Amino acid sequence: MSLRHRRFRRDVHRLIDGELPNERLAELQSHLDACSDCREDLRWWIAVRLALHAPSPP
Repeated sequence: MSLRHRRFRRDVHRLIDGELPNERLAELQSHLDACSDCREDLRWWIAVRLALHAPSPP
């Protein structure tokens, strides 16, 4: 995996955490449009975050 690709993977985590600067958002979106691996990574981490924040069953 290239260093550039690793940076995008880190950006996915920063996006989910609400810490991605706006100036990086367009570049990340462009990468996600072209990279199915990073799109899947983003989907997976969103699912994890939602599961962690879901209310506990009664």
